[in-house]
Amino acid sequence: MKNKFVSFLVIYSCIMINLFGQAGYSSSSVSRTKNNSNIPKPTEVVVEEYMNYHLHQIPLPEKNEENVKIDLRWGNNKPKENQNILQIGIATAKKNSNENILPINICLVIDNSGSMGEYNKLERVKTALKTFVKQLRPQDVLSIVKFSSNAQVVIPAQRIETIDYILQKITEIRTEGGTNIHDGLMVGFKEVEKRINMKEYVHRVILLTDGIASAGITSPEAIEADAKKFIDKGIYLSTMGVGSNVQQEMLTNLAKKGKGQSHFLGDEEDIEKVFVKELQSLFSPVAENVKVTIELPEKFNLTQFYGYDNQQKANQTITIALDNMNNGLTQIMMLEGYSDKKIKENIIVNITYYDVQKKKNITQKHTIKVPFVSTETITKNADDNYFEGYEKFKSQSLQIKDKEVRKNYVITKLASAIQRTAKLNMEGQKEKALKLNEGNLNLANEYYEKDADVMRVVNILKGYQNVLLATQQYDED
Repeated sequence: MKNKFVSFLVIYSCIMINLFGQAGYSSSSVSRTKNNSNIPKPTEVVVEEYMNYHLHQIPLPEKNEENVKIDLRWGNNKPKENQNILQIGIATAKKNSNENILPINICLVIDNSGSMGEYNKLERVKTALKTFVKQLRPQDVLSIVKFSSNAQVVIPAQRIETIDYILQKITEIRTEGGTNIHDGLMVGFKEVEKRINMKEYVHRVILLTDGIASAGITSPEAIEADAKKFIDKGIYLSTMGVGSNVQQEMLTNLAKKGKGQSHFLGDEEDIEKVFVKELQSLFSPVAENVKVTIELPEKFNLTQFYGYDNQQKANQTITIALDNMNNGLTQIMMLEGYSDKKIKENIIVNITYYDVQKKKNITQKHTIKVPFVSTETITKNADDNYFEGYEKFKSQSLQIKDKEVRKNYVITKLASAIQRTAKLNMEGQKEKALKLNEGNLNLANEYYEKDADVMRVVNILKGYQNVLLATQQYDED
């Protein structure tokens, strides 16, 4: 367990170099469900987070292109059967140096309740905080707030001048009391708000906690409502849940409303992903107020649009509001459908966003032709029955010629299976849940055993399969 809680926020040195692109905008759903000793709630399984957990093989913008790039591709340009898969890829530009990294006004809101003493967590946080402070630039503004039964400002918002004083104040932090998340957040927001008029700065709060709100205002709805007052002023929020005893749904909601990222730190892979590959980009915003609109031809039959519960549909148009995008990000959307008649009209994908670097609104329009599929080969995608459709899933995935689309489709279907498993389990339909898992595991094991990204999801499903089998055996006994 001790190895699971390594240095916190040594990330600043990471943001100064050109690392791998960021995969997606959150790791919370995937990371939390790795701890599969229990079947999750359906609301804890966010399909698009599985889709975007890994780095996709899609082109990033070149130097002379816009900072956001769209990549459209069909799984098969000449499909022979079933629906076809359209992948909509989104990538943002990398920063090749630290010259254009915006100055930051950041508050680290750190849980120092009694439970943070377990596994030496707080000491590791303190060591990392010191490393973080030493890496700050003179123009950056830092504040640190600790919270237990109530919150206290450890370092008020200030530019870095007296390093030794700050390091000493971090050393003095000790574990104590309960967990007043509301108080910690509010005090942290107020520290950042002191410098909110500095327009060129990235204003952000990062909340780290290992527990459940037990002091002060504990209602998730009230905490989220009060946080929104500061978020609306332009102070973004990211959250980190450490260990298994956290209010993950609340932390996820806070991060989504705060236009930040939500993370669950569960194992060494999470540590690497969060602190090396993802948080390094939080301080390099590329696009804000991002919206994607997909216009489908009238004769195109949409059978499934995967993930993104916030999507809005009107006739043949799908609109999705996305989280703010940072440098080196890759993200995908996937839809499944067919045409039983030849279509002259193209599918149109529009993306609008505010370019942080250029300081202006950008609109891009992209189009792609629709391949024709004979009506005789169509198999409708009935979600309620696909747990019986191993052969259908196998046939559909194997006909996808584009390897990148095929891999992402399999991950998407497995994530949907996890969500469906959670729902069936909640409804008491364990037999159906077992059948669903079995079919999907068979396919994934047969064709993707050497792909680490697929097998990550497969192992989650395997864990749930074992849980379901164990509970079935217990019920029979």
